[in-house]
Amino acid sequence: MKDNNIDKYISLVYSRTSDLNKIEDLAERKKIAAEKCGIEVPENTPEMRREVIAYLRNQYHYKFSLLISKEELLTESFDVMLEPLIVSKDDDKRLKNIKLKGDVNDLCSKLVSEIDTLRLTIFTEEYAEESKKVISVEERLKAKK
Repeated sequence: MKDNNIDKYISLVYSRTSDLNKIEDLAERKKIAAEKCGIEVPENTPEMRREVIAYLRNQYHYKFSLLISKEELLTESFDVMLEPLIVSKDDDKRLKNIKLKGDVNDLCSKLVSEIDTLRLTIFTEEYAEESKKVISVEERLKAKK
């Protein structure tokens, strides 16, 4: 059975009409929502992400659902790209595998562009730009020192 406190928590954190929307720091908003619901801040598990995404899909329009779906497909495509090429002495198999990786690479490039466009359509320009920022491996390593 689903926990009503988790439902209330998700609503407080992500609802368009939540009183907590004035709190820009998401971690702080999550902490306050958890306190109001009498729970610990839930862990970011796959199950929790599914619940949040389902809630957001109901809250927002089809473009948001499309954005989430494209982001999920992009993540799955990255997983395919990271798989090693099949080692085979059969040139046809090797070429098929290389072509598949090239097709997936092209799909990734297309998805990144489409995701950027959807973000600009759905979110404010400032938030869309902020959400695209990625910290490089070098920057992460420097931050740990």
